[in-house]
Amino acid sequence: MIVETLPYDGSSEQLVELINEQADKGLRLVSVQNIDSGNFVSFVPKDFFTPNEQLSKAQERIAELEKADLDNKKLINGLAEIILGGM
Repeated sequence: MIVETLPYDGSSEQLVELINEQADKGLRLVSVQNIDSGNFVSFVPKDFFTPNEQLSKAQERIAELEKADLDNKKLINGLAEIILGGM
């Protein structure tokens, strides 16, 4: 889910400026593309996570649960959070 893709001149100054402007709108940088037709940056909502990011967050949360000394109810609730995406 890309919300906005904008062209930029390739400079780090403009990139930082675009990131800050979009952050004020509730968006975060998700990709920078340098292709033949120019340089582009893409943004998504801050609360949107790509499948790879979701997987990484789930793996981190599972590792936390494995280290914690939890009773079954807390463990089940933690795993349910992961499955439902509330990491």
